[in-house]
Amino acid sequence: MPPKKSNLCIAGHNYDNKKFFSLIYKLKKEDKIYIYDTNNHEYIYSVFANYEVKTDDLSPINSLNYNKYELTLITCNNFNNNRIIIKARI
Repeated sequence: MPPKKSNLCIAGHNYDNKKFFSLIYKLKKEDKIYIYDTNNHEYIYSVFANYEVKTDDLSPINSLNYNKYELTLITCNNFNNNRIIIKARI
């Protein structure tokens, strides 16, 4: 979690009924994502990428030698069995 530089990854189910991460595919570049820590500090991330990977591709969650504040949202694409990836930075 911020303020530590890292790749904060959050995965959620895609229920295709507007619950959990069913609508994250609609996020586009420069959309804002608001994250709050346990002390109610607000962190605002800006989307810079929206793409898909195969289910065995773990590259979006790689945090080796991370020197950035990054957020990765992950859910499944129920139509083609890929994973939808949303990347954002503070």
